[in-house]
Amino acid sequence: MSEQSGARVPLSVLVPVKNEAANLRDCLASVAFAQEIVVVDSASTDDTQAAAEAAGARIVQFVWNGKFPRKKNWALESIRWQHEWVLILDADERVTPELEREISQAMRRTDVDGFYLNRRFWFLGGWINHCGYFPSWNLRLFRHRLGRYERIEIDDNIASGDNEVHEHVL
Repeated sequence: MSEQSGARVPLSVLVPVKNEAANLRDCLASVAFAQEIVVVDSASTDDTQAAAEAAGARIVQFVWNGKFPRKKNWALESIRWQHEWVLILDADERVTPELEREISQAMRRTDVDGFYLNRRFWFLGGWINHCGYFPSWNLRLFRHRLGRYERIEIDDNIASGDNEVHEHVL
């Protein structure tokens, strides 16, 4: 719920997962302000599905055939989204109340189609502020019909599995 009004924000959230039960509860709690939360799962064998259901998220199963598209692009293209704006969040990421307010304001703009979010990494009890991990700007909030992840065709990229890990939204 929006801290300001108590109403849910007309936002769709995409969380791609596989065996993320340990992280998913807190992740989904941090986006409870969104009207639509979709968890795209790759046949998890832990309690991921139960965590998603408990949070009221819609669960969609994804089976990767080893080729393009991978999970995020597949979800952007295949899921019927309820809202124009989508936020893509990994299960180990959280939306702060400050970011929630910024997202609510940003989506009102008509002159912009996407926003870069600055991720912060928490490690061993503190924020990583250097070493290439901060700032870490990523296009994660955008009008879903306009954004897709780049297609990287290199031999060792297959090791990242069914999810776009190194790719960026174009």
